Formats: sequence, C-alpha cells, structure tokens
Amino acid sequence: MPETIFIETDERLMMQVITNLVSNAIKFSEDGKTIKIFADRFNNQLVEFVIKDEGVGIPDHYQQRIFKFEKMFSTRGTRGEKGTGLGLSLVKEIIERHKGQIWFYSKEKAGSEFHFTVPSSENTILLVENNQKEFRVLEKTIKENFPTFKFVGTDNGFEAINIVLKQHPSLIISSHDLPLMNGVQFIKSILRGDKKFYAPIVVLTESHDQSLFKIYNDLGIKSVIAKPIDLKYFNREITAVLS
Repeated sequence: MPETIFIETDERLMMQVITNLVSNAIKFSEDGKTIKIFADRFNNQLVEFVIKDEGVGIPDHYQQRIFKFEKMFSTRGTRGEKGTGLGLSLVKEIIERHKGQIWFYSKEKAGSEFHFTVPSSENTILLVENNQKEFRVLEKTIKENFPTFKFVGTDNGFEAINIVLKQHPSLIISSHDLPLMNGVQFIKSILRGDKKFYAPIVVLTESHDQSLFKIYNDLGIKSVIAKPIDLKYFNREITAVLS
C-alpha cells in the first residue's frame, strides 16, 4: 500500500471489515496457500482494498446471496470451522455506510478476491520553507507538477506542527534551516506527538555534513535534497516518494 494513501473512515469499523475478510480468507484456505492484501487509489475520491486468497472458492449457488441477512447459510472451513454469510452482510453494511461499495470474484476450488472502496482523505503536500524566494519557486513547481494534491505552506516548524495535527499531509517537504526550530527538531516533534506517523518527509538543506544526513536517515527520512535546488531533480524525487 503506498504510504501516501489516507482514508476517511471509522477506524474501529474498518478494522472489523478487514479482520472479517482476512479471517474468511484464512478459514477457507489450505495450509501453504497465499493470501494477499493490498490497496491503491481507485479514483480521486476513493481508495480500493483487495483481499485475495487461493482457497476453496464460493460455489455458484451461494454467490447471489452471500451478502444477504435473510439468506443465512452455513459453510465449513478447511479445518472444519463453521462459517455463515452473517459476517459478510455486516461488512457490506459498514462499507455502504461509508459511501463505498464491495464486490467479489470467486471460482470454486480456485480462490476468491474481495474488493471494497472507501473515501480517501484529501491529498496534501505541506511545504515548510523560510526563504521566501525559494518558497515561491517550490510552490509554483509543486502546483504545476502535482495538481491532484492540495498545496499548504508555512515558513516555520511551529505552525507546520499545527497543520500536521489537523490535516495529516500526504507528504511533508521541509527545509532544515528554519527559524526557532530546525528541520531535525521539527521532525522529532512530529514523531513524538504521533508514534504512528507514516507520511513521507523530504528535507531540503544547504549543508553537506554527513553526520546531519545520518540523523535524518535514522529518523526515516525518504530523501534529502541539496540546495540550491535543481527543479528537475526535485520533481523526480517527489514523484518517486509519492509513487
């Protein structure tokens, strides 16, 4: 799953959906078979999740009623576990309450794959840059080359932290040389406030100090770009980080 994907859902209910679908995939698969779970953008508004197994598959005469409460039926897992259509009907209800859809493909003795969509959150690129000339140049190139992302900018780490808490951007591009707190302090503040922060971060710096690069590498920074910035290289790096 790309690190730049974020969704707007009820976390507890979404975990219930994924747990149910993965449990079913395990239940109806023999030992040694593979279960794949992946997600990507479906379109600008939705993210698609897929749970694919190599299990026993769903018989044709069950497929029309698998999501329906009123058509309860029992099936046995590969180890004799009981299973019913009840869990899948709840999954369908949760997905539809989130304005998404769920569907599946299945062939008996060849496995199943369940797909569902949920709303994606707005994709945002946050630029933190104190040099106003460089800020304007980077703002222009980001808006021109990454038009599907909302641009948000600030010139200091303190305001950037508030933006991160409210919006959780898809990508942060931060200069190392910031007023009041530098790039390292800014990033450490984000990570202290959110242990599960996953958005990629790109750092811009004039320094050639290898010890500084190591600090950023230890913090999990995806890319450190030297100033003055080569815009072609900058665009390639941002594209790679976002892909």
